[in-house]
Amino acid sequence: MNRVRCWVSRCVQNRLNLWRDMTETQTAQWDAQVARTEDLSGLRCPMPILRTKKALAQMQAREILKVTTTDPAAVDDLVVFCKQTGHVLLAQLPSDDGMSVRHWIARKQ
Repeated sequence: MNRVRCWVSRCVQNRLNLWRDMTETQTAQWDAQVARTEDLSGLRCPMPILRTKKALAQMQAREILKVTTTDPAAVDDLVVFCKQTGHVLLAQLPSDDGMSVRHWIARKQ
């Protein structure tokens, strides 16, 4: 399990240098605007993407979805998914436990 935790942390840090320095205040601001939360921990590819797509389809334009994943592939998969569909990936951050990643996605207009 330690190997997975290290790999997720390394993957997120390498891929997401832009959001690495977000403070707890900024995270709290995103959380205050969240319209829906999906805990996709334990699901493997392609399920996190499919569940995210389903959740976004049920939301209004510009509402924010917070997704928690443990699959390391979900970090890159959600980046590609948002680029292809027009949704806005606001941030991706590792959770405090180091085992999961939190993603904030704004639904397209």
